[in-house]
Amino acid sequence: MNFAIWLVPTIGFLGTIYGIGTALGEADSIGQVDGQALQGAIREVTDKLEVAFDTTMWALILSAILLLVQKAVERYQDQTAAIVAHDLSMKFVSKLTDYSPVPPDQSGK
Repeated sequence: MNFAIWLVPTIGFLGTIYGIGTALGEADSIGQVDGQALQGAIREVTDKLEVAFDTTMWALILSAILLLVQKAVERYQDQTAAIVAHDLSMKFVSKLTDYSPVPPDQSGK
C-alpha cells in the first residue's frame, strides 16, 4: 500500500514532465506559422499542457483516496488489536484470580 501511495504521484509527475516537454517541443513551431496555422499550433501546445496537468490532477486525487483507505485500514487494525488485547488481558486476569497459590487448610479447622 505504501508503495502504491508513492507510485501514483510519481507516475503523475512523470506524465506532467512528459506533457510539458512535448508542449515545449511544439512551441518552437509557433513562430514559423502564419495566420490560421498559428491557431492550430497554439492548440497543439495547449493540448499537450492539458495532458500534463490532467496527469498531475488525477495522480493527486488517487493519492488522496489511497491515503484515506490506508488510514481507515490502520484505524481498523488498531481497534481490532485493542479489542484482542483487552479480551486477552481479561481472560488472563480471570485465570489469575481463579488460581489460589495457598492450598486450602488441610488441618480440618
